[in-house]
This record gives sequence, structure tokens and C-alpha cells, in this order.
Amino acid sequence: MSIIGHLRHPHEFKRLCDGLLRIELGPLTQTFAASGRDGGVDAEFVGTYGGISGRWTCQYKYVDPTSDPNAARQRLTKLFDPRPPGESEFAKVKPRAPAAYLLVTTAPATTHLIDRLTARCAADLPGCRLVIWDPSALECLLQGREFLARALDSHVENVAREQVLQPVVNEVEELWAIVGTPGRVPLWPLSCNRVDATQAVYTFSGNRKPGTRWSWLDSSRLHTLAGARSHPLYDYTARVRYPKAFRLLTRLLSAAGTLRNAVAAELASAHAVWTADTGPLGKLTAGERETLGTLGLYTVLANAWGAAEKYCNTEGSAIKIDGDIVYSGQHQAEVLRLLETELTRRASAGPPAAIASGRRLVERHLAAARTALWYPWHLWLDSP
Repeated sequence: MSIIGHLRHPHEFKRLCDGLLRIELGPLTQTFAASGRDGGVDAEFVGTYGGISGRWTCQYKYVDPTSDPNAARQRLTKLFDPRPPGESEFAKVKPRAPAAYLLVTTAPATTHLIDRLTARCAADLPGCRLVIWDPSALECLLQGREFLARALDSHVENVAREQVLQPVVNEVEELWAIVGTPGRVPLWPLSCNRVDATQAVYTFSGNRKPGTRWSWLDSSRLHTLAGARSHPLYDYTARVRYPKAFRLLTRLLSAAGTLRNAVAAELASAHAVWTADTGPLGKLTAGERETLGTLGLYTVLANAWGAAEKYCNTEGSAIKIDGDIVYSGQHQAEVLRLLETELTRRASAGPPAAIASGRRLVERHLAAARTALWYPWHLWLDSP
């Protein structure tokens, strides 16, 4: 969403326009703080701008940016070219004899609207030049001047800080504790979780797998970071307030997505082999193969590529992982031998190149994002 699209109140629009006019037209621009009837004048400037010399009369017209564009244009038309004929906004300022009339509005202009208002301006104010700054013009004028939008309602700033910035900073710090500890979560950003087979489960492939007991799920922290984008003030926080810091956060999410795809591809490839009828677990039932090919495989790879920990134990004829029975039957010795052989092989080979490079990329972007977010969180300033 654009900067103009974040404006929710007329007073925010007025403050933005006052600041922009003082910079664009000049510091001698006269703005008016009084409320009530303004006689069609929100600001005035006497001088030369854009090749037009004389008195500039400026009028601000705010329309909710989220409203229908056609309805917004109709509202302007009723004010500046009323039908049946009546006093227009142009006629109100005729005694001031302006050389130019600047209409600043949140309503998107069209050629038809501009032609109609230009004709009415010429009829009501002979010799006056109409200039319209609509959202497209305002966005261009605000490039490099985004700080004007930062002076908006302090309540907006506080809400953005509490509901967007703070959760993002917290999650990045949690990720730093996870990713920054070698071997702690070697298959991040995927985890292996018990799921309710009666519910739709989001797996790495994005498909529902009914009847499965375990699934590989995306990191909840990645979901939190990505989900922050749905907040109404995310674009304001990311584009207007702290664009540099959030640009680095976007790079982190992209790198995490790349690593996630690499881990998912490796798991899926090995899973297909382990669960095949003719695979190493072919003697087992389909349900047993599925459990071992999901939780068992995940645990083997996690131990092979991370900290060396005991990944399973036996209890009678059962094989348990973290207290959960993954196999119980007459082929216990063969299953254990398969797990141990796979662990040794994977540990010797190390993580595939795509996963290893993905980890390094995530670590680099995580460090950069964490440093960049320090500035807005502690100083209320964007990253230098």
C-alpha cells in the first residue's frame, strides 16, 4: 500500500500537505491551523512555482483512500462542478484572484475528471491555472520525503510499534537463539510434529495427508514473521517508517524460504525411498513405514547433521523416539540397524550443498536483520 493509502483521517492528510507545500513551494507558504469554514483556502503561496507567478491558492480534499475511486471522483465533481449549476469551490476564491489553484486530493484523478474541472476553473476563475496533485503525483513528490508521513498521529506510530515492530523483533531474537546455536535445530525451518489425522495439515508440500501421524511443519516463527505482513499497519511500518530495516527482514524471509525448500526436498526424496514397498522397510506395514519415514527419518537427519544425541531407545520389542513408539514388532533388529546405518552414512556425508549454503545465507541475513532492527526498536530510527 502507498503512503497516501495509510492516511485514515483528514487531519493526517492536512499535516502531510502542510509540510509538503512548505518544502515544495517554499517556506513562505502560509498554512492555516484554524478549523471551520476556510472559504475554499487551506494554504496560500505568493511567488513563482512551475513557471507560474502570482498567488497560489491551495485546497486539500481528503477522501478515504480505501473507498471506491469512482465514488471519490464523484464527490470531487459535486464540489468543484456541481450539477445542477451551483457555487463551486473555485467560485469561493474568486475575490482572491489567484494565478493558480492547487487541488491536493486523495482521490485518484482521471483525464475526464481533470478536463471537467479545468473547464469549470477557467469559467469561474478566468486566467487561473488549475493544478491537481492526486495520489500518483503525491507519491512522486514524497519520494525522499517520507519523513513527512512519520509526523502523523502518534497513536498510529505507537500501534505500529506495539503490534508490528515488537513481534517482529521478538521473533528475530528467538531465531537468533535457534539458528545461532550450531546443531541445535539442524533441520530448521521444518519441524516434525504429531498431528490430528482428522484435520487438514499443512505439510512441506502444502497438501493434506489424511491418516498420517506425523508431519513436517513449517517453523511457527517463520509463520509469525510472514503473518506480520497481514497487519493493516505493516506497509506503513515497513515502507514509511523503517524501510531499510524491513528490507533486510524481507531478505531473511526469502533466504529462510530457500533453505526450507532445500530441507523439504531432501526429506521428501528420502521419504519416498523409505516408504516404498520395495524399499529398505518393505517388510513393514504401510503405517509403520510412514511413521519411520517421517519421524524416524527426521530424527536420523537431525542427529546426523546436528549435535550428537541418542535419537532412539528400545523397550521390549518397541523402538521409541522421544518417548513415542515408532515401531513395535518382530523386525526390531533390522529397523534399528537401518536407522544406525543411515545415521552413520548421513553423518559421514554431511548436509547436502543446498542445505549447507542455505544455512550460511540464513545466518548472514539473520545477523544483518537483527542489527538493522536494533535501530527502530531502541532509537525509533531506521537502520543507517
